Amino acid sequence: MSDDRPFVTEERAVTPVVSTILMVAIVVVLGSVISVAGLGMGSDILSPTPQVSFDYSADYTNGDVIVTQTAGGSLNGDQLRFSGAALEKTTYGDITEWAGKDVKSGDSAAVHVARGETLKLIWQSPNRGNTAIIAEYDVPNDLGPTASIGSVETGWSTYVLGGTMTVKNIQFSQVQDDNVYVVVEAGPYSENIIFSNSGGDLNVDLNGNGGVSGLKKTDPVTVTVYETESKSNVLTTVTEPGIR
Repeated sequence: MSDDRPFVTEERAVTPVVSTILMVAIVVVLGSVISVAGLGMGSDILSPTPQVSFDYSADYTNGDVIVTQTAGGSLNGDQLRFSGAALEKTTYGDITEWAGKDVKSGDSAAVHVARGETLKLIWQSPNRGNTAIIAEYDVPNDLGPTASIGSVETGWSTYVLGGTMTVKNIQFSQVQDDNVYVVVEAGPYSENIIFSNSGGDLNVDLNGNGGVSGLKKTDPVTVTVYETESKSNVLTTVTEPGIR
């Protein structure tokens, strides 16, 4: 028995040393993993918001706001988009004047806007981890596209026999494209019509001698004018009640 004691004592002395080495190794490995993960996330989290300034001017012919950088460092144009009052260029990289370019002091972009709303310029960090509003502008109530309709002459007595209805005196202001899009709805009848932005009267054909099946004199007529074919921007809408 006495011969075994030195052997047991030596084994007990080695075990704590091995445990300590293993613990140190685990701590080192975990520390490395955490450091790498932290560096990967930190590069985006710590992306500072650009310190830049912009000036704004109104284009009352086209209903646009001209946005011009006046101070600060350069920006990647593909990391910018408009929102809020913007009727276009609302996707990153979609600002045509700035796409694929370094935007710097003196560079401008035009954006079509809705009246009386706030235009915002949004910046996105390189790794898309954070965004910030880097510019805002309150659009005047008289800047941006609009339309008006004088009247809708239904001529209900002729509807069941065919004929036309007339949307009278459509007028436009600050519309971007040469054409606008008019949707006329009455009961089962619906038609999409391309109309010139020069305005005037719009005659709507009710499909010849047979008229429109199911159309009644009591059906109201709704005329909606959109600026674009995608129907994303309503310029005006008018509803004419049917005959009771």
